Amino acid sequence: MHSSNRNKGTYLRSLSEENNDLGGDHGEVFGLDLESLKILLKRGVFTGAMLRCLFVFAYKRVFVVEGVVNVGYGVIEQWALLLRNAWPKVSMVLKIFKEQGMILTILLGLSEFFSMAETSITTLWPLKIIILFILLQYDAFDIGFITTDDFTNVDILEATYAAVAKRLNDAWFSDPAIPVATGFLGKGWRSSVITTFGRGGSDLIATTIGKALGLQEIQVLHPPSMRPAMEGDIPVKVKNSYNPTAPGTLITRDGDMSECLLALFRKGILQCWTLSALAYLVCSIFEDLGISVDVVATSEVSISSTLDP
Repeated sequence: MHSSNRNKGTYLRSLSEENNDLGGDHGEVFGLDLESLKILLKRGVFTGAMLRCLFVFAYKRVFVVEGVVNVGYGVIEQWALLLRNAWPKVSMVLKIFKEQGMILTILLGLSEFFSMAETSITTLWPLKIIILFILLQYDAFDIGFITTDDFTNVDILEATYAAVAKRLNDAWFSDPAIPVATGFLGKGWRSSVITTFGRGGSDLIATTIGKALGLQEIQVLHPPSMRPAMEGDIPVKVKNSYNPTAPGTLITRDGDMSECLLALFRKGILQCWTLSALAYLVCSIFEDLGISVDVVATSEVSISSTLDP
């Protein structure tokens, strides 16, 4: 804009000089200058008006944005007040949802997660057996293990034995194969979803299958898995995984005790000093001194006590 005006001023001065040299009338030159100035002024006024309009429009937009922000703050304040008044009810709903929904979702997720190892093993291991040309079939949690719905620490229900026996026997007669069953998981009898056992769950499932099928022997390791074997009166052989060829230990209900070693002992023990006796002596001393004893804690090497004031 400024460079254009300077060019026009230079052009007007050159015209004025030329008219002076030619002896022209000064009024004509000034007339030309005034007309040019009018044009420049009109352009300047128009440009200024446009800038003002833009400024006013932007200023109005600032007011509009400020109004929207104020309305937003008002809505937020209203919701905050409403939430503050309704928070006890909302808290109760969230608590119920937490107890009934979130906990169940977490437990279901844990059951699915913990069962991934078993399901993946029973999927990959059969493929290895098939490579060795051994006929095989495998079953997942629908083999018949019916459990409680105490997720991650379930127990087997009595209906499991009949269901497992029917499932495996029917599968055996229809297609004789080596059954490979997943351990550590079952199906909740109410939820019908995957449930997982606690520690030793795989061994527990092994003994459950043994009881359901009436097997002559079960090879397991974990103590809780003894219950189905004891209920089914099935001998259990405990093997050494580091020495598979060793005969192991056979656990039965009734055993031959003729070759067992006997523990020798002496009757007529004169006196048995125990820590309880020592604690009694200490308390008797407090009693003789008339001191009230509040708490006495004993261990294998010391006696500690607190006294009433």
